[in-house]
Amino acid sequence: MAKLTDADRRAFAHQVVEVLRLHAPQLSAAGFDVTTRLTQLEASAHEADVKEAAQLSAQQAALRATQESTTATDDAYDFASKSVSLVEGILGKDDPLVTVLRGLRPALHNAPSPAPKP
Repeated sequence: MAKLTDADRRAFAHQVVEVLRLHAPQLSAAGFDVTTRLTQLEASAHEADVKEAAQLSAQQAALRATQESTTATDDAYDFASKSVSLVEGILGKDDPLVTVLRGLRPALHNAPSPAPKP
């Protein structure tokens, strides 16, 4: 049998609840405490649904955070680049400060990335 997905496994739990509920009289007549089992199974299935919803919400939040981080990084990089160009326009391209600023980007290719600040 092929491995079931999490969605399939949650659906299975709900289907078992429905079948047990439908056949509760027969199971009770056979001495099976179907009410207790149904209560436990329904709670378990509900918990799985709640946790899945939380997981999906967390995934969406992570995606939004990644998009926001990328946008903020792009904005900061563009602003920094424009700042270097502005200083070059003010001081001239041969000024030592402009040389330092222009050397920062190529130096990043040879240096380890700094740890992100908390």
